[in-house]
Order: sequence, then structure tokens, then C-alpha cells
Amino acid sequence: MLKKLFKRFGKDECGAVTVDFVVLTAGVIFMVLGVFQVLRQSVYEDAAAAIADGITEATEIGSP
Repeated sequence: MLKKLFKRFGKDECGAVTVDFVVLTAGVIFMVLGVFQVLRQSVYEDAAAAIADGITEATEIGSP
């Protein structure tokens, strides 16, 4: 009886698609986070430079 139960459990594929989607979704999320991690530094540096340029221009325009 136990042997029959294990055979039936091994052949049952219900839920296998769900597991596949969960694994694939987790993989995509980790890849996106990796890309953000790589690009984050350059984006922050570009934004900081743009803000600094804007402050410099505003200060020069306001000076007599």
C-alpha cells in the first residue's frame, strides 16, 4: 500500500507548473535587481552632477 502511494505521488504533476513559475519569477527578479545594482552607481553620479550644475547655474544667475 505504501509503495502504491509513493508511485502515485511520483507520477502526480499537479503543482509542477506552479513551482516552475515561482522559480522563473524569482530568477527574473534577481536578474532585475542585479541590473539595478550595476546601474545604480552611474545613475546616482549623473543625477548628482546634474543637480550640482543646476545649483551652480542658479547661483551664478543670482549673483550681482
